[in-house]
Amino acid sequence: MTVHLVVVRAFGPYGRGETIRDPAAIARVLTGEHAHAVVRVMREG
Repeated sequence: MTVHLVVVRAFGPYGRGETIRDPAAIARVLTGEHAHAVVRVMREG
Protein backbone atom coordinates (compact mmCIF):
# COMPACT_ATOMS: atom_id res chain seq x y z
CA MET A 1 0.00 0.00 0.00
CA THR A 2 1.08 3.50 -0.74
CA VAL A 3 0.42 6.57 1.42
CA HIS A 4 -0.65 9.80 -0.28
CA LEU A 5 -1.72 13.06 1.30
CA VAL A 6 -4.82 15.01 0.34
CA VAL A 7 -4.81 18.72 1.18
CA VAL A 8 -7.87 19.78 3.21
CA ARG A 9 -6.68 23.36 3.88
CA ALA A 10 -4.62 25.22 1.29
CA PHE A 11 -1.03 26.12 2.21
CA GLY A 12 2.11 27.11 0.32
CA PRO A 13 1.99 25.75 -3.23
CA TYR A 14 -0.86 23.31 -2.47
CA GLY A 15 -4.54 23.99 -2.99
CA ARG A 16 -7.47 22.29 -1.30
CA GLY A 17 -8.14 18.88 -2.84
CA GLU A 18 -4.65 18.38 -4.27
CA THR A 19 -2.92 15.05 -3.76
CA ILE A 20 0.71 14.91 -2.64
CA ARG A 21 2.42 11.75 -3.90
CA ASP A 22 6.14 12.51 -3.70
CA PRO A 23 7.66 10.69 -0.69
CA ALA A 24 10.04 13.56 0.12
CA ALA A 25 7.21 16.12 -0.01
CA ILE A 26 5.05 13.87 2.18
CA ALA A 27 7.81 13.65 4.78
CA ARG A 28 8.32 17.44 4.76
CA VAL A 29 4.62 18.14 5.18
CA LEU A 30 4.06 15.59 7.95
CA THR A 31 7.00 16.87 9.98
CA GLY A 32 6.25 20.54 9.37
CA GLU A 33 3.78 23.14 10.49
CA HIS A 34 1.16 22.15 7.88
CA ALA A 35 0.66 18.55 9.00
CA HIS A 36 -2.80 19.57 10.24
CA ALA A 37 -3.79 20.67 6.71
CA VAL A 38 -3.66 17.21 5.14
CA VAL A 39 -5.18 13.76 5.58
CA ARG A 40 -3.42 10.47 4.85
CA VAL A 41 -4.92 8.20 2.22
CA MET A 42 -3.85 4.58 1.78
CA ARG A 43 -3.89 3.31 -1.81
CA GLU A 44 -3.16 -0.12 -3.16
CA GLY A 45 -0.67 -0.33 -5.95
